[in-house]
Amino acid sequence: MSRKPTLGVVVGRFQVPNLHRGHHHLIETALNHSDETLVVLGSSRSLPTAKNPLPFSARRQMVLETFPEVAVIEQFDHPSDATWSQILDEQIATRYPKHEVTLYGSRDSFIPHYHGRFKTKLIKSVSAPSGSDLRLQLQTEPLKSADFRSGLIFALATRLPVAYQVVDIAIIKEETGEILLGQKATDQGKWRFIGGFVDASVDTTLEGAARREAYEETGGLEIGPAIYQGSAIIPDWRYKGGPDVIMSAFFKAKYCFGSPVASDDIAALKWFKLTEVADIIHENHRPLLSLLNPSAS
Repeated sequence: MSRKPTLGVVVGRFQVPNLHRGHHHLIETALNHSDETLVVLGSSRSLPTAKNPLPFSARRQMVLETFPEVAVIEQFDHPSDATWSQILDEQIATRYPKHEVTLYGSRDSFIPHYHGRFKTKLIKSVSAPSGSDLRLQLQTEPLKSADFRSGLIFALATRLPVAYQVVDIAIIKEETGEILLGQKATDQGKWRFIGGFVDASVDTTLEGAARREAYEETGGLEIGPAIYQGSAIIPDWRYKGGPDVIMSAFFKAKYCFGSPVASDDIAALKWFKLTEVADIIHENHRPLLSLLNPSAS
């Protein structure tokens, strides 16, 4: 009876600029113990992030530059380990229906999360930097080369367009029918609603982000609850001609007490009658003005 051909499978993310010693050891172990070797690269379906910056195509090329004899395929993440394992098994069985399969992993690998039908083998780790450490080093010490700069250009040019989330807020004195507007140094005499970018490190809601911006840009003015008015794309000059846009969630809030003091990137603050706003509002914020309903509670 003839022996079944063997297949060694290595599963990893390999989100690094170059394969490190640990990657080499893992793939070489599979090569040395198998007739054929398959590398499965895990991928997220989300937009590129600091944790998962490299697309499959770049990581596949990196593996094949050093190990041209292996096959490389992609597998997307799944919230269920059982379903993820089933998909992995199907990928392997479809390509290698007659092989005896062994999945290789090392410390902190996929093995504890694998619930499929193929056998696994945990190999001894070798000293190597973690992918997280390598990515952090590149964030703090960018390489000084044309290839590195070209890579940054490629990454930004090929990613999907982004809608950057901002919040803006109309602060209204109900008893006088006035609204507080701000002015930046670049506004050329026009006025705008208070607001800014959502800060993912501190903001847990858009309403909270709007209140934070109001507090920071008015020197601590006290306002009531932020009431949602609508959303709109803001024609910000900084993104003109590109695929990315600014998307604002627009709120209004009742003035409670305090004296507004221009702070943060706001150069001036001033109360205006609601009837005056249409003539002095910055063109970027005209889409927001059309959403404002001062009488709505």
